[in-house]
Amino acid sequence: KTISVSTERLREIEAQLAQLDREAKAAADRAERSREDRLAELASAEADYRGAMRGLGGIVMSGRLTGFGASWGRLAAAAEARDAAQADLDRAEADLLALEARLETLVAGLDAPGTQVLAAGHGLVSYVFDGLEGITAEDVAAGGPAHLLRLREDRRIIGQGRRVAAGDAVCKLIDPAGLAVAAVLSRADAAGLEVGGALVLRFPGLGEAVLRATVGQVLPPHKNGTQLLIMETEGVLSALASGRWVDCEILLASRSGVLVPQGTLTSREGQTGVLVLSRTSAYFQPVTVLGRRDGLALVQGINPGMAVARYPWLWALLGRARAVPE
Repeated sequence: KTISVSTERLREIEAQLAQLDREAKAAADRAERSREDRLAELASAEADYRGAMRGLGGIVMSGRLTGFGASWGRLAAAAEARDAAQADLDRAEADLLALEARLETLVAGLDAPGTQVLAAGHGLVSYVFDGLEGITAEDVAAGGPAHLLRLREDRRIIGQGRRVAAGDAVCKLIDPAGLAVAAVLSRADAAGLEVGGALVLRFPGLGEAVLRATVGQVLPPHKNGTQLLIMETEGVLSALASGRWVDCEILLASRSGVLVPQGTLTSREGQTGVLVLSRTSAYFQPVTVLGRRDGLALVQGINPGMAVARYPWLWALLGRARAVPE
């Protein structure tokens, strides 16, 4: 069965909804501000009641009934104060529940078809709000490292079926053309970075995907020695649509090669290389060392899977090192 609702009735319901929504928000604000006070009053009244109960019990156990009347009066007053504090707390919560019920009833009366909202362009949609949607790269640059580190999220998630009021944000569309990524670096790490320089960003925990980026701004060193770096990425990872703070690795250069232990490197006629193992001997293979770290060397000139001599000096000592393959 389809029930039609007149335009006048819809406007009436919408006006009532707006008024009730304002009342609900005001009541929620009042309840939040006074809840701690009410809980404190309830705890104090409960403590007074227990104290009066212990006092009355002590009089009864001692057999000295001269103070029984006064003690009983204190117990009755404490019980009354405790019940009043609990009733006050229950009444405030009941008022909020009643307002929410009225709102749900009115919302159920709005059966007119909704208005379809279309995205302004291609992008990634997120229903997570953190209160920082209006912060731009220019705002971050103007505030510096200290301002960036003081920013705090106020996360709200818009879920299916959740009631929203006029003017509430229900989603945010993220432009997939690129993101602004801000990072606070030490002066030493920021050394050599220049505006327009190319680099690669990797986000641990979000898979192995990387984004190419360009240095947009390098702010002067802060008084504590840190520098703010703002980068502009080429594209957006979908996993970043709902995250504001992520771990980020900045790759200044990307090189590929083969990792070998540094002890396998040897030299012949001033040229660095390794001894590649054959069936009965080893031959010298020149390599280019791209970098060294943690006892390993990244080299070019050999293929992955090639067996190299772990102790090249031993093969030379045995006279089984050759200049060329057999």
